[in-house]
Amino acid sequence: MEDLVLTIPTQDGAFIETLAQRMGWTMRRTATFMLVADDDARDHADLAEGARREAKWREAGYTVISMKNDFKTIYGYSVEKTDFTFQ
Repeated sequence: MEDLVLTIPTQDGAFIETLAQRMGWTMRRTATFMLVADDDARDHADLAEGARREAKWREAGYTVISMKNDFKTIYGYSVEKTDFTFQ
């Protein structure tokens, strides 16, 4: 029988631990990451939208990864940004 993975988004860890004990579930640590497109030098970023989403994600407890601050390269060193307009 395969393991069932159940993700329950909540800030109440004590509730989840109690529920898991009562149901006989095994608790495992997990992590959730969100990528914010905030590098307008290397990508076509909407900085205002990126900042809004980053704040929302941090408030929700996600680990936020920044394209600008956490990536040495986004698409490879030989790729250059070109002009582009979203339609």
